[in-house]
This record gives sequence, structure tokens and C-alpha cells, in this order.
Amino acid sequence: MSSDPQKRTIANKRNLKHTTSAGRASVKGRSIGRRLCAFLHSGDDGQAVVEIALMLPAVLVLLSGIFSAGLFLSNQQALTQAVGIGGNVLAADRMNSTNDPCLDVYTAITTAAPQLTPSRITLTVTMNGTAVTAKTCSGDGTADLVEGTSASVAATYPCPLAVIGVSVVPGLNCTAKVTEMVY
Repeated sequence: MSSDPQKRTIANKRNLKHTTSAGRASVKGRSIGRRLCAFLHSGDDGQAVVEIALMLPAVLVLLSGIFSAGLFLSNQQALTQAVGIGGNVLAADRMNSTNDPCLDVYTAITTAAPQLTPSRITLTVTMNGTAVTAKTCSGDGTADLVEGTSASVAATYPCPLAVIGVSVVPGLNCTAKVTEMVY
């Protein structure tokens, strides 16, 4: 080897062309699998990947739960507002000529809450102390609507609270009830 310092530096650079400044072997000429193994086993870089792999499922479960709770609250709010509208329709339905206040209330509720599946809504209409749990009233339903008495509308809607497709609270229902004075 030459005693010239510049030539020694060039010779050292040639010998170190397959190592990095940290002393690790370079990835030149390696397969993807070997590169991944070298990445995972080299210092703190692999630790970050392992931490992400461990925390990602927990974060996804948390996000799924937040999304599911949001849907539950949205359905509850829609049902509550729709039942309020149905109660207003029932209170004013005494003068309506359709003679089926239960159907009028059901139509008002399904129209006010289009995001709810109409066939899954369970409706109970109470007029002058008589409760009807159906979408239509049998006979002359307006006979039970007496001015000055109270009429109430109650509805339930299944609102499953599920996290990643697994029901956390099975049989959970959204419920709403309103009582109005018939005029």
C-alpha cells in the first residue's frame, strides 16, 4: 500500500463500498426478504414496526366502536324526531277524514326518518286509553281521538351496537315516546 494519504483514502473507500456509515451491511444485491429481515433486526427501526403491528388492531377496534356508537346515536335521534312528528300528526288527526290515525302516524314517522327501515319500526299508538300496537287501526280509529284527551305515540327500532361485526349489546333497541293533547 502507498504511503500517500490521498491514495490510502481512495483504497479505504473501495474496501468500504459495501458497508454504511453505521457499520451495517448495505442492502445492495440482497433479496427483499433479506432486506426486510435486516430492517427488522437493525436497531430501533424494527421496534417501530412491531409497535405498529401490535397497536393497529386495538386502534381499529376503537374506531369501529366509535363508528358504531355514532350510528346508534344517529338512529336514536332520527327515531325521536320522527316520533315527535308522528305525535303532532296524531294530535291533529281528529279532523282528518282518512279514519286511520295509526296509518297516518306510521306514514309520518317513516317519511320523517328515511334512514330507518320502515318494516323494522314497532309502533304503539295510545288514544283515549286504548293502545294499538300495529301500523293500522282496526275500525274507526278517529272515534278514540277525543278533543282534550291525551294521545301518545311510542316506537322502537332495533339498533345493534356492534364492533367489527360482533354485537356488543345484543337486543339493543332505540326507543322514543311522545304524548300530545288532541285538539
